Amino acid sequence: IFFRSSLHRDMARSPSRVGVPPKHSVNRPLTADELECNINGLAVTDNKLREQFALLDEDGNGWIPYEIMVDFFKQQESFGLEPTDAEVALAIGKYHNGDNRITYDEFCCIMLSIAQR
Repeated sequence: IFFRSSLHRDMARSPSRVGVPPKHSVNRPLTADELECNINGLAVTDNKLREQFALLDEDGNGWIPYEIMVDFFKQQESFGLEPTDAEVALAIGKYHNGDNRITYDEFCCIMLSIAQR
């Protein structure tokens, strides 16, 4: 049989691995290092989330002012588009209880929602 490329040959040999590069395990979990150093550089592990929260919680009172969170949210990667104030308020509002303080739990939910975009 004539194959147009090595990819076609590999697909013919192993149809269960169609489109998957050789020696790549699609079933393995990510390592701690892979999670800590994710592609967007977003905080998604507890350690990274706590580090980022501590940087934003300048006075150490256990919460971040809403305005600081809005500014931080706008600085995150938005695929080249700057979110409007209404979009930011909606995104933060999904996890925020409405006061002027962002708690650690709210911060984590907001950050993980950013990572899922």
